[in-house]
Amino acid sequence: MTTSKTARLACLCVLFIGCVAVVERWAVAATASAAPAAAVRQIPLEQYHLLALSPSEGVAVLRTPDRQLVTLRTGNALAPARARLVQVLGDRLRFDTVDDKGARGGAWMIRPADPEQLPQVQRVSLTPPPAPGVAGKGTTTVVPLSAPAKSSSQ
Repeated sequence: MTTSKTARLACLCVLFIGCVAVVERWAVAATASAAPAAAVRQIPLEQYHLLALSPSEGVAVLRTPDRQLVTLRTGNALAPARARLVQVLGDRLRFDTVDDKGARGGAWMIRPADPEQLPQVQRVSLTPPPAPGVAGKGTTTVVPLSAPAKSSSQ
């Protein structure tokens, strides 16, 4: 390799390293000024306005209570609501959710007729109900509805 090519390569390396250092400083400054993850204000799904749906592309547009627009694709998380978009249908969205205690659940956000109204949100618990006889005092006896009649002929 000639001296001029080596000098050019060295200059390019120095320039590249300098750019990387600047980007790293910006990243550190942005990280230091960002609020910690625990301090993120939680906004329930019930407070979002559902503006637009595109089932074929799996995209939904929501408006926050602060009037900011949020575009979600299937699989994206909506961190302030502790929800992840699972499915986009013509008139509703399906989310996987996590409550404050860490229990998993689901929610349907149904598009209202008037976009200025808040959507209806139906929550579904993924926690199974307790087994019969376990939840209450005593035991529960399960009797089949179609029990055969006892015959008294003998």
